[in-house]
Amino acid sequence: MKSVYRKSIIIIAIFVIFLAVTQWILWYHASEKYIPPHDYPTYDSLEQYTKENTNSQNLYKIIAKNEDYAVSLVYSNDSSDLQILSKIQNGKWQLLIRDYDYKIKFYAYKNVNRDFHFIDFFTLLNNNTKIVVVEKAVNSTTIGEYVPDEKIEKFKNISDSQNTIFNFAAKPSREIHAIYTYYVGFIDNFDKDTYTLYINDKAYPYKQWKKLLR
Repeated sequence: MKSVYRKSIIIIAIFVIFLAVTQWILWYHASEKYIPPHDYPTYDSLEQYTKENTNSQNLYKIIAKNEDYAVSLVYSNDSSDLQILSKIQNGKWQLLIRDYDYKIKFYAYKNVNRDFHFIDFFTLLNNNTKIVVVEKAVNSTTIGEYVPDEKIEKFKNISDSQNTIFNFAAKPSREIHAIYTYYVGFIDNFDKDTYTLYINDKAYPYKQWKKLLR
């Protein structure tokens, strides 16, 4: 009996320790990422946001915006990232926090003869707005030099089932002969069952993205 009792005590103790460690890990990661709403970075304008954050290492560039949101491209010599800002009641712009204000899914085109390379799919968590960013790298005769938009190879066409207007932006690579192009669309009242993206006259239904893209 004593042996069984001791084993029960040990099992209970291990279970309690496991729960305590799990709770601590969850708390640690939540506290590490969480920023209270009143501490979110805010800016009087998008120009202030880009000016204050751009430095010798990183360049901040607004590549698309509508009445409520803006998409910023942040890039350096060896990396790039996209940030989302939201317009708040006093007319200022607030930098949103990933995983608390929005989620991202990344899709890469598997086909070698692809029309594009990536889709970044942003889901705003406080409403039904989605942001679609289609990326493609195109060849360039220079490295790191500015190229006018009219001289950059673009999609023949890009549209979707909701008549979204896509904004175009580009940045030159500082390492290889390439230009990275971006097509950004803001989608309200997104319907996952009917939404379809059209690129170069090819249809990409949202429900098939997991099969067509990885």
